[in-house]
Amino acid sequence: MHALLTRGFPTPVTLVVTYRRDDLHRTHPLQEVLAVWTRLPLVTRIDLEPLGSAHMPRLVTELDQAPTGAREVTEIVEKADGNPFFAEELVAGGDSSLVGHDLARLLRLRLDRLGEAARALVRAASLAGRSVDPDVLATVTGLSPDALDEALQEAIDHQILQPTGHGGFCFRHPLIGETVAQELLPDARRHR
Repeated sequence: MHALLTRGFPTPVTLVVTYRRDDLHRTHPLQEVLAVWTRLPLVTRIDLEPLGSAHMPRLVTELDQAPTGAREVTEIVEKADGNPFFAEELVAGGDSSLVGHDLARLLRLRLDRLGEAARALVRAASLAGRSVDPDVLATVTGLSPDALDEALQEAIDHQILQPTGHGGFCFRHPLIGETVAQELLPDARRHR
């Protein structure tokens, strides 16, 4: 792909290259390539922001198998948090209170890329609600300050957690936390 974008063509050619920003952790090999591509004079980069709250309900109600109740539509819109793909998967799953199997598998892939300490930290964070204080994570996980910092940085680099701006952390997308929490066995929940 790099050669196609850098060599030029005698006639006009349009190439569309897409990727999900959330899937690229800080050390992902594509990060370096993207930095080069964005400096090329004929490359135009378009960042798509999450779909706005005015458009998400319309998307959900126009999908095949769309829910008919306003409460279900609202639940899906809130859970999808502006991500059309997540909205489609939630509708396809048929139960807006649960993350569907395919979507859960996709979200779990992010967790599988983490080291053991970062996975334990993310599991603990999944039970804390919308955001969590790092002191609480340290207490619950038993990680030393250095190990906690490393685990937090790893979870941030892999686009799982993000700082809240108030000293805490939250899941980059709420469905990631929900998926992790749903998979914890009752015994694991008690020990968190």
